[in-house]
Order: sequence, then structure tokens, then C-alpha cells
Amino acid sequence: MQTSNIPGLTLSVRVQLFVEHPINGELLILLENDSAYTLMTLSNGGTRSNVFNGTIFDDSAVFSVANYHFVQGVVAPVLRPLYSFTTAFSFLSPNSVWTLVVLESSLGSPGTLVRWVLDVNGLSGLPISPPVFCEASSLMSLSLPLVMPPCLTNPCVNGGKCFLGVDGNSVCDCPSGYYGPTCAIRMSSQLHSF
Repeated sequence: MQTSNIPGLTLSVRVQLFVEHPINGELLILLENDSAYTLMTLSNGGTRSNVFNGTIFDDSAVFSVANYHFVQGVVAPVLRPLYSFTTAFSFLSPNSVWTLVVLESSLGSPGTLVRWVLDVNGLSGLPISPPVFCEASSLMSLSLPLVMPPCLTNPCVNGGKCFLGVDGNSVCDCPSGYYGPTCAIRMSSQLHSF
């Protein structure tokens, strides 16, 4: 969905989901815009069904999606996303194409993204401008295999930093003393004489 005419930079983001799914623990949910993305859930919700059918994700929520005790068939009210919206989107333009990506980790338990509501609040100085609400109501099947963004799980070890390569795969920038595709190989400090 496209947001426009929001003055200033992004101050806060809230998302309300209406997802019907028999095993919410199989869902990976990402929010992305033209400049950034963040992971909202990852294998959370256990084997409970329909716990995200009305849930609001907000950075200021008391409970995190990572440690909330889900109850079968009971919608989780307001949860903090796995990774902060503020960290991902603050000080970027709120006027963007926003996409909610919902992937399922296994085939055979399809569900439906009924709709989602995006609340983007821009900062244009004082006072804070009112939030802008957008709503999508198109149906989408969730029977997709789980595909993780390359640097999401940070494959780099030993302090290596993950970057997206030109081919779309992850590339590790290794710290001094390490090398290899994931910085897992330690350079030997011994000199060999021939």
C-alpha cells in the first residue's frame, strides 16, 4: 500500500493484522517499505490458531511476540514486534510503498491474510502530525515455502558483518584474523618456513 502526504520523517509505525491460520507458529511476517524492512514474527504463536486475527503490533506494547503466552483461538491483543519498527523505519520518509510479507514455513496448512491496517505517524516538528491509516482488504493465500532474507539471520560469525551482495546473496565482511564465506576460518599466526 502507498502512503503519501505525511509530512516530515517517520516517527512511529503500528500494524494491525487479520490473519486466519491453523498454526500461527509457522508464520514469518515482515513489514517493509522502499528503504527498510523488519521482522514482526518468526515461529511464534506455537501451534495455536488464529492468534493474530486482530493483533496490533506496536513498539510500545508491554508484551513481546517473542515471549507472549498464546492461547488457542484467543487473539493476542497488542504485541511488540520481534524487531523494532522504530529501529527499522525512524527518520526515513513515511511516504512509501509499504508491503506486508507473510510466509508459511511448511506447506499443507494454508491460511488467509484477510486484511491489514497500517498506521504511520510522521514528525513534522511540533505538534506531531496525526496518524494516517491505510487498509488493504485483498485476500492472499499463505501456502508459500519459507524464504528468509539473506542477512536476516546474520550468517557471519566471529564479529563479521553481513551485507547484501550484488547477486542478492549475503556477503560477510570479516574482522581481522578471520576469513571465509561466513568468517568461520581463523587465520594462523604461525609462519611456516620452506
